[in-house]
This record gives sequence, C-alpha cells and structure tokens, in this order.
Amino acid sequence: LEERRKRLNQLDDIILGAQDELRKKVPIEARRLFRRAMEFFGEEPGLPVDIGARMFLAGLVSESMEYFQKGMELAPNDPRSYNYISQCYEAMGDMEKAEEMIRSILRRFGPNEGLYVRLGKAALARRNWDEALNCAQGALSINPINDEAHRIGAEASTRVYGNAKGYLRTETKAAASPQAQPAKEIKLDL
Repeated sequence: LEERRKRLNQLDDIILGAQDELRKKVPIEARRLFRRAMEFFGEEPGLPVDIGARMFLAGLVSESMEYFQKGMELAPNDPRSYNYISQCYEAMGDMEKAEEMIRSILRRFGPNEGLYVRLGKAALARRNWDEALNCAQGALSINPINDEAHRIGAEASTRVYGNAKGYLRTETKAAASPQAQPAKEIKLDL
C-alpha cells in the first residue's frame, strides 16, 4: 500500500508539473512530462484520457488525439475517449468525422442528450432538417426541458412542418402538414 501511494505521488508530481508548463505556455516541456508519465505509469486507468483532456483544453488538439486513441485501446468501454475524439474533430473543422464519431458513440453506448444536441446542431448547419428534427426529439425524450433541443426542434420544425411547434406533435409529417387534404375515395367501374 505504501509503495502504491509513493508511485501515485510521483505520477501526481509529473502531471502537475506538466500542467504548470501548459499554464506557462511552454508546451514542449509539458509534452515531455506527459510522455514520461505515460512511459512510467501507462497502465494507470484513465491516465491517457486525463492527459489528453489537459492538452485539449490547452489548445493542443492534434496532440491530444494520440492520448484519446490510446485511451480507447486501453479502455474500450469508457465513452470519454470517444467523446473527446469527436470534439477534437470538431475543433479541427472536420465535421464529417465528428458526426461519424458521435453516431458511433450513440450506437455503442446508447442515447445521450448532449450528443443528440451536438448532432442536431451539425444537421442544422448542413440544412438536413429531418435529421435535426430527429436529434431534437431524441434529446427531448431524455430531457424534456433542454432549451437547446427545443431551439433545434423549432428551427427544423419550421422547415419540415411549416410550424415552429410542429416537432412537439406525435403525428406523422404528412398528417401534420397544414396543406394536407383528406384522402379522396376513388371509384373505378370496370
């Protein structure tokens, strides 16, 4: 127990030293210390994600990807690495890969309010109204008071239904449309 405590104190010293270097805007020294931490303490659970998050928040987006990918390898059932990778793609401007990663997270780990909102925003930016509407409804099914999901739903609903509150209905799109007319019976005499 004492040996374990000593090792964790060494790891803390390295990580805090690297964090100080990031704060001082000396990323080269921070990278060196983070690599040293991974070299000696790489088996510690969550360490790659922690280091990657620190680098990501310091603006070293592409360098943080390496740690998140390592985190995915070491703990494939931890959604944090996947989520951070999607954020890295967004920060680098690669929205297609970011959306693909978000969909992968949703398939792998199940519904998530925040991911539905992020996917809905991306769909709005692409003017994919149906997808934005589905994402808003997915987020609202988890949290009915999510303001951002309501905003996405209202904007997409205006385009799909012609009514900003149309996304709150449970009817089909054709039935909810104000232009929809009742079906006419057609008689054929043969």
